[in-house]
Amino acid sequence: MLYTYTGTSNGNVNYTITMNLFVDCKSTNTNAIEQDKTAFFNVFKVNATNYTRYNSYSLNTSRTGPFRVSDNSYKCIKNVPNVCVDKYVYTMSLSLPINNLGYVVSFERCCRNSTITNILNPGTTGATYWTKIPGTALVSSDNSPKFKFTPPTFICLNAPLTFDHSATDADGDSLVYELFTPYTGASSMAPIPSGNNSTNPANFKNVSWASANGYAPNNQIDGSPT
Repeated sequence: MLYTYTGTSNGNVNYTITMNLFVDCKSTNTNAIEQDKTAFFNVFKVNATNYTRYNSYSLNTSRTGPFRVSDNSYKCIKNVPNVCVDKYVYTMSLSLPINNLGYVVSFERCCRNSTITNILNPGTTGATYWTKIPGTALVSSDNSPKFKFTPPTFICLNAPLTFDHSATDADGDSLVYELFTPYTGASSMAPIPSGNNSTNPANFKNVSWASANGYAPNNQIDGSPT
């Protein structure tokens, strides 16, 4: 999820919000893919001690795609696996009243691929994707960094992986990278929450690592060294 500053007018700061949603197009649940024609975004105002909902948005006309994600340049591949990933791009214009502490823009969706092994109950665990737009007390205008490349669809067992995961920032900001625990979101009962049913940022929760399989915050994916 990205935001791009487009100017200030009438006491509001204007942005274009862009979200790239990657979908397993081999899924047999075509209804789930069809549901994603509409994306629900929530905007929360950051206050000194909490978050208040500013507005919710339903995007059903601004999606472009699908764009097939593929990269078969790895020498370790003998037989290309039967995988399929599509990228959909959602965009919206957002005009926000000036706020010293900024805003949080979020999107929730359930559920994850049930074959995931490093978190608990992936088939009933959703995700929250969010970004924080800094307030005017910090900077009068800002743009989020943009990654240069899309990660590979798959990687090979027992083969080294080198990937350029660097990003660029239009403002020349210093960028810091870290692995973090992903966020849960939505539920199998309400897979696409919107409005008052969406999660307030104060209540964002993290996924649970499958500790019985050896996974933890400092051992999120298999690798040697860890």
